[in-house]
Amino acid sequence: MRDEETENGFTYEIQEVIRCIREGKQESTVMPWRDTLDCARLFDKIEETACEASHG
Repeated sequence: MRDEETENGFTYEIQEVIRCIREGKQESTVMPWRDTLDCARLFDKIEETACEASHG
């Protein structure tokens, strides 16, 4: 069975951003800046490794 409300993978993230904005928060307790930056660094490393593998 398909969940129409959460079909988009970003639904929970969007709802959290809306909640933070309404509450005047600059950072989410669910996904703090540190965790976001850690994920971004990991994604960059994965991309770098994949590009090296495809060209090497």
